[in-house]
Amino acid sequence: MDTNSNRNTYSVIKVSGNLDGHRSDELMNAVEKQIGPGNVDILVDFEKVDYISSMGIGTLISLYRDIREKNGQFILYGIRDSVKEIFDRTHLNKRLIICNTQDEAMDTLRTKHN
Repeated sequence: MDTNSNRNTYSVIKVSGNLDGHRSDELMNAVEKQIGPGNVDILVDFEKVDYISSMGIGTLISLYRDIREKNGQFILYGIRDSVKEIFDRTHLNKRLIICNTQDEAMDTLRTKHN
């Protein structure tokens, strides 16, 4: 899992492969390491995620709630069609902020901060 921070205002976490139980723990730890004073906005790059398990879905919901409680944004982008189908079936697409590209995710963050 790769993580990039931008001047302590937001972080981008790149996830790849299957977001299952093991990878869910890695994602949770990566997000927790990035949250700090002035940095509660998290963008998650899903471009290389092939599959998400029920554990992965639970992790995303938990992270979304935790970050929202801290007045941050938790935004997913670049979701493949196969994963998007799972989000549609579980209605996760209606609960989470999902963007098509990183630029769109950044625009969503800018809107929040203006």
